[in-house]
Amino acid sequence: MKKNLLLLAMLFGAMFTFTACGGDDDDDNGGGGGTTYEDTRITNVIPDKYIQQLAKHMSIYDGVTPPTVEGRFVMTPTKLVYDSKGWDGSDVNWADNYFEFYNQSSSNKTVSVKQTTDNGYSGNGTGAYICGKDNNFTIYFNETGVSYGINFKQAVIISGVKTSSGIRNLTKAFIMLERGEKTGDNDIMKVGEYRIFTDEDGMSDPVESSAAKGAAVTGQFFPMNIK
Repeated sequence: MKKNLLLLAMLFGAMFTFTACGGDDDDDNGGGGGTTYEDTRITNVIPDKYIQQLAKHMSIYDGVTPPTVEGRFVMTPTKLVYDSKGWDGSDVNWADNYFEFYNQSSSNKTVSVKQTTDNGYSGNGTGAYICGKDNNFTIYFNETGVSYGINFKQAVIISGVKTSSGIRNLTKAFIMLERGEKTGDNDIMKVGEYRIFTDEDGMSDPVESSAAKGAAVTGQFFPMNIK
């Protein structure tokens, strides 16, 4: 029987900060290739060395003409693509992940992001930065919060391909950037550790509401040190 891992209240009241991406390089670097950015602001969100690591396991799109992604979409069934510690996540029922993208600005290359899951997590923010070209996009921002009494800061990257029927290959990664000292028996991920999730059936459908529905499912997207 698969483990039930309850989403903790570690991000209750968590603050969200957002930093921009951009540049003049319209090359499509999706599919695991190395990624470079002429606009150095992207490295204020996530150091280039970590972008290179994530790009080995997910598509990351460069460019300054991203598609309009506004709408509400659900990642289900959610699948762990890669864990930097080698954990395969097969013993976890991952929660459905809902994304709402709104207030997209083509001039500022920003978009507001709301995230919710079937097991109670929610987060809101404005001004996440979006890169890409044609139908391909990548969104970057930072999250800060507290887990097990440990302050942390992580970078979040969301990539996908916008289609008329939803978002294809919607993928979400987070990587630990900063953290405080362990204060008890429980711990969180170490700096530089990351996880990548995707929609297992390859298509994230639009939904009428970003609010999670149905019985609480289990899963731990965020920085609990499971393994």
